[in-house]
Amino acid sequence: MVIKSVRLTTDEDEYKKDLQLKREDIRLLQEWLKSQPQFPPIPDVLLIRHLQVCDYSIERTKQIVDTHFQLRTAIPELFTNTNPFLPEIQTVFRHTNMFMIPEHTKDGYRIIYAGLFTTDSSSYVLEEVMKVFAMVAEAIDGEQGSCPGYIICIDAEKVCFGHLTKINFSIVRRLFHFAYIVTDILPFYLENHKTVNVKEGGSVDENGNTIKLLEVHLLNVNVVIEKVYALIRPFVKKSLNDMVKFHSKMDDFYKIMPREIFPKDMGGEAAYTKEELSMQTKEKMEGLEEYYKMFKEFLSCLFSPFQCKPKRRWKPWKSTTRCSRRGRSPSLILASTRF
Repeated sequence: MVIKSVRLTTDEDEYKKDLQLKREDIRLLQEWLKSQPQFPPIPDVLLIRHLQVCDYSIERTKQIVDTHFQLRTAIPELFTNTNPFLPEIQTVFRHTNMFMIPEHTKDGYRIIYAGLFTTDSSSYVLEEVMKVFAMVAEAIDGEQGSCPGYIICIDAEKVCFGHLTKINFSIVRRLFHFAYIVTDILPFYLENHKTVNVKEGGSVDENGNTIKLLEVHLLNVNVVIEKVYALIRPFVKKSLNDMVKFHSKMDDFYKIMPREIFPKDMGGEAAYTKEELSMQTKEKMEGLEEYYKMFKEFLSCLFSPFQCKPKRRWKPWKSTTRCSRRGRSPSLILASTRF
């Protein structure tokens, strides 16, 4: 089978699309990177993504760039061995549906769907599923460029107790740690996600807001899922909890989401199916060899070439109060934390 290569979005594409984007800001960030030897060279197009998410604040962008690479270092399970042809990744493709809905919402938001094919949990590895999901999201962003925001739909219809027993709480704990850091750096990221003004017809308002707005919808939720989430809810920030919506029935979901853009085999009205979209996504990811090679080169600067372990070793962080973190950069927080 011939793998068709996929064209990646360039920095010039973003300059044409985003009138708020300034070449001078990217130049200043590149100058700053030269004084940060811990980072690998970063292409302009990736700096542009960070700057857009940070509402064009250069100082916030520096913090988020720092956090981005600290995250990849602290959770190597999710960011190494990302060749889409690896057996473990092909196994995830065979047992899950992951894709972006071809049509956007009226506000221009992209929708990413993830669900399981079967209730059989024997070949289920949570870390690999999370890795592929991150790869899908990065591939979409790399190919299509920036957008007003993302909506994530996670279908729990096939989730059973066997899947829940395979949750790696070490990874979950580290992810929550970074979620707290990001929401400290970008408080507007969540606070504004319900109040962004959008002109009629779905175009972004005159302010050109390009914040990556986020909602998470859990579909076909059963009692087990609700009880598990109830256990972790007290440890999750309210702003993050507010983003998560539970739907026990698809009819409830379609009261707030456009049924006409979703696959027909999940109660939607579109002609395509989940399997068709998943296959298209798989083929597209296999054609993104250049994109994943670029990230592999990034990570080679952060990880030992012979083992999947961070080069840096974190030390215990004594204080646990939220106020004690204020005013400290992500690198200072992470440098004093053991994962």
